[in-house]
Amino acid sequence: MYFNFNHWNRNPDRRIYQYFLLAPLFCFIACSFERRIPLGIYEEFVGFDMALFESEELLFKENGRFEYFFHSDDLGSSRYGSGIYFEKNHKLYLEFKEGKLPVSLAIKNNQKVVGDTLVYGFKTIYLSKHNDSICISAVNITVYCKNGSLHQTISDDSGSATLKIPAKALPIKLRVEHAGFNALREDIEPISTKYKIILNPAYGATIQAGSTMEFDILKIGSNHIKLKRDRKKIKFVRSYK
Repeated sequence: MYFNFNHWNRNPDRRIYQYFLLAPLFCFIACSFERRIPLGIYEEFVGFDMALFESEELLFKENGRFEYFFHSDDLGSSRYGSGIYFEKNHKLYLEFKEGKLPVSLAIKNNQKVVGDTLVYGFKTIYLSKHNDSICISAVNITVYCKNGSLHQTISDDSGSATLKIPAKALPIKLRVEHAGFNALREDIEPISTKYKIILNPAYGATIQAGSTMEFDILKIGSNHIKLKRDRKKIKFVRSYK
């Protein structure tokens, strides 16, 4: 099969018809060469007006290797797994060779009254089927009071945190936040001695070795990628840090 280009130029109507014949061929060739995600660090774009955010980060390395991170509220980042990735039919597959065991976060409180002051003594630990006494730091604890004031603290390396609040302020709500866990806000009694609350892990905190995460590849740009997991569309911006 050959084309007479002189005839092509002399007959505009036939040229349009031949364009239609060649269009499927060009589309097939273009689709046969899927654009690959360039290596590097990609951070989820979360906007700039959020006081609290949770975001994901992907690091694509040579030889099809990746690392997956989860961030929350600038308290820090946690590495939740690594493994091998590949792209096929406009999909991205992350096969985790190393993951993190499912855990919950427990906040224990011992409260006492000293004069006209309430003293909260918090202890933050991991709960898992393997070990229930691992202390965890950088847990953000906020107590809201009836008079509109709020008091904040962060647990230290030993998982301990202390808050001293005037009793007349009447504490009514407690909010707890930590990277990789769903933030929890619940009512508390102004005067109570002991209690424990549990934070459930956010997506990513329960990734285990042997599991696979699947994304639809919506777009690969020069400095970003757009993916879709389940019903959530995620824009990852390439970082050069």
